Amino acid sequence: MHRTWGGVIAGGLFVLPSLLLLILLSRIYMQFGEVPEVAGVLYGIKPAVTVIVLFAAYRIGSRALKNGVLRTLAASAFFAIFVFHTQFPLIVLAAALLGAIGGSISPHNFAVGGGRGAAKHSFGPALIDDDTPVPDHAR
Repeated sequence: MHRTWGGVIAGGLFVLPSLLLLILLSRIYMQFGEVPEVAGVLYGIKPAVTVIVLFAAYRIGSRALKNGVLRTLAASAFFAIFVFHTQFPLIVLAAALLGAIGGSISPHNFAVGGGRGAAKHSFGPALIDDDTPVPDHAR
């Protein structure tokens, strides 16, 4: 809405509450992690966080992984992280390289888009009445 600064402020305010909560939970864990009651509460939060992360991964994956090639790449990345303990930046770099190479070799398997903003049909120009302001370049 307010260009770059609006995006920066909106992004910061979007991330800030979770950052503050993470800092608070980290501080509680560092100071009181040995207290059985606090350890029990923090241990009880773990399954809820796991479910939230898995559900988010499922939603993103179901929208982004449209074919077997992309699903295989995602499964390979998961396998490399958890079995071989590959560093995440290397996974991202490998995905970027495979995406660039795969996009030039087999573009239909690496096509981007198709999300909410993709329109399959055109319904013609919008109706404009006499009171609607028209930009100079559209006249």
